[in-house]
Amino acid sequence: MIVRPRGPQPAKFLVVGEAPGGQEVSAGVPFVGQSGQEGARELQESGIPPESCRFTNVTMQRPPGNRIDEFFRTSKKKGVQDGAIYHRGQWAMPVLLEGIENLRREIIETNPNVVIALGNTALWACTGEWGITRWRGSQMVGNIDDVSFRVVPTYHPAFIMRRWDQRWIALEDYKRANRTWREPDYDFLIRPSYGDVITWLDGIVSRLNNHTVKLAVDIETRSRQIACIGIADSDRHALCIPILCVENPSGYWDLEEELQIVLKIREVITHPNAHIVGQNYIYDMQYFARQYGIRSRLSDDTMLKHHCAMPGTRRGLDFLSSIYCRYHRYWKDESKEWNPKVGEEQLWIYNCKDCVATFEANENLDAVIKAFGLTEQYAFQMKTNATAFNMMLRGVNVNKELKAQCSLELSEVLINLRNYVEYILSGFSIFGPKGVSSKKMMTLAYQIFKLPPKYRQAGKKKALTANKEAVEEWCHSVEPIFRPVLEAIREFRSLLVYKSTFADSALDWDGRFRCSINVSGAETFRFSTSTDAFGFGTNMQNLPKKKD
Repeated sequence: MIVRPRGPQPAKFLVVGEAPGGQEVSAGVPFVGQSGQEGARELQESGIPPESCRFTNVTMQRPPGNRIDEFFRTSKKKGVQDGAIYHRGQWAMPVLLEGIENLRREIIETNPNVVIALGNTALWACTGEWGITRWRGSQMVGNIDDVSFRVVPTYHPAFIMRRWDQRWIALEDYKRANRTWREPDYDFLIRPSYGDVITWLDGIVSRLNNHTVKLAVDIETRSRQIACIGIADSDRHALCIPILCVENPSGYWDLEEELQIVLKIREVITHPNAHIVGQNYIYDMQYFARQYGIRSRLSDDTMLKHHCAMPGTRRGLDFLSSIYCRYHRYWKDESKEWNPKVGEEQLWIYNCKDCVATFEANENLDAVIKAFGLTEQYAFQMKTNATAFNMMLRGVNVNKELKAQCSLELSEVLINLRNYVEYILSGFSIFGPKGVSSKKMMTLAYQIFKLPPKYRQAGKKKALTANKEAVEEWCHSVEPIFRPVLEAIREFRSLLVYKSTFADSALDWDGRFRCSINVSGAETFRFSTSTDAFGFGTNMQNLPKKKD
């Protein structure tokens, strides 16, 4: 049966799914199955009457097994082999391209205020972007050939039915689609002269001398050096101060200019009236402390604030922007896509966007914290964060003699384990220069020992493996004759990791052990620890026990 779009035409909203399911094919119209009914409930709860929407799909042909992936090919080789066509970064089967052309005509005839793109395929068809988790909630301008239109992508209702905890996020996206918007007129100063920077910072200092000023601060780093420093004094106005510059290997400024600028930055971010706002600012503070000897103030951290209000949810700035900012368009890939050959303006604009998004998110998070009655709890978290930073700066004293002795003892045990395994295998070695060779371990497990197959998830498929988890399972399930050597291999792998991670871990310049302490790292509000911003340290809270 032919599946046709349903709903009024023209319509305020055009809701675009991916492909029809079994119930849609039977009914001849889209969005009538369980996921369609869930989508209608989401629209209604978000203030969008479903009867004001027109519903369609990228393709009206049902994919095999209801898997839209069947209409894509993952490589050029398979694409060419199966007759796929390369379109907007994907190898798509002709049925999808026919659907996109039909969608173009549907958009022209429906003339919607906004297209709501449900799922990855609809996002790609409308905008050419890929990755619904990143792009959801973005207020975008889509285009199909010569037709431009407004788009807000969000999760497909079928996904929501599998991940109910994400439903509230989809509701926020629908609400965003129901608002009028235009891209803000940002005022970014991104290639300033020395005079521009000093004048701008002097203006801030003058204001600070009279009253409290909120400032969102963010740094970008390269090769573990500060590449640029962004400061925003509103949700639309920001300055990016370049430090490194690909056009000049010695830096953007001469030595005296950079010194004066750093001194002025210190005056700003340490001023008693400076209300400094940051996103995971403990990272930036490490750089200010280590590179410039500056102990920056911090009044609000948007990551901590959101974590306090909604523990267990995503905390990245892009997610916070999608929830708390009036205008949101995903931008966090811009720093990854930056090409040094075309200059650094894109990186500097990215830095300014981070600053203004942090500023605006913080303003709206204030209302959330107050509404949830979490003012006292958030204040406690900020105090805890300050204590954690003190611990990070000080570091932990290390008994170097005991550390060296531990490394030596582990080396001896590892040698004995290796000799034992090689003796048992008599001529076949599973070891490479960095420990157990994955390839040789596969040969041992499946060609020599002929052990039961174990699989790991590789994307959406499963691949044969002889990894740590597989060896652990074999130690408890295979014939007893294989267990001693498998247990020795398991212990060798475990001790090698322990040795490199703990016994041989690098100490900092003063012989102390440092790590990053994250106050917002766990849903339960316990600390989490990891390497610091400069690659020192490790997880200091979860040392392996003897049985591990």
